[in-house]
Amino acid sequence: PAPTQVAADVPPPAEMAERPLDQEFVTQFKGILREGLKRTTRTTIEQFADSSWELATTKYTEMVHAIEYRLAECEDPNDRLYTWYMYDAVLKKSYQHNNRVFLLTATHHLPTLVEKCMDWKDARLAEKYAKMLKTWRKMFDSNLWQMLQNTQTKCMSPEPTTAPVTPPPPVTPTPSSPSYSPPLTPVAAQPSRKRSRHITEIDLVEDVPKVRRQR
Repeated sequence: PAPTQVAADVPPPAEMAERPLDQEFVTQFKGILREGLKRTTRTTIEQFADSSWELATTKYTEMVHAIEYRLAECEDPNDRLYTWYMYDAVLKKSYQHNNRVFLLTATHHLPTLVEKCMDWKDARLAEKYAKMLKTWRKMFDSNLWQMLQNTQTKCMSPEPTTAPVTPPPPVTPTPSSPSYSPPLTPVAAQPSRKRSRHITEIDLVEDVPKVRRQR
């Protein structure tokens, strides 16, 4: 049958019923991803996808789980990019062969993976991821596609910059401030006051002893 678009909110088919996870397969597939997709070539990735997409018809949950785990644990941005190339190739192979169960399983965490596990802050890698997302347009319906586009736009938007904070001017101490201390300036000598010609009663009292001493 012709391939059809996949929507994230479509009920899963009957073959996707709950079943126990094959942990042994998950462990083995993790090892293959970890050791086989380091600085490899596009040809090697396509060969890997050709040999593994058929497993996605029966081990779809295990494969998606292992790939998501590998994307999250990658520390080297280039190793993460090669893992994304492999995931992209398996998604497209599954779409060509109308393997909806694998595509539906992949859509559950795809927006989160695009946000958290694509290196959008690196200009070179961001350009590669943007080109990859454009090729997914035909595989997913408009709602999921728009969700992925919004995630990409948000991640590529520059972070808002805040204006530098100007420190307040220094506080000038005032007499009421505990730290205030008056300046140490010499006190000017007070000019002597000449006695007024008009003698007051106080002057007379003060002058009495002097008059007596003169006698």
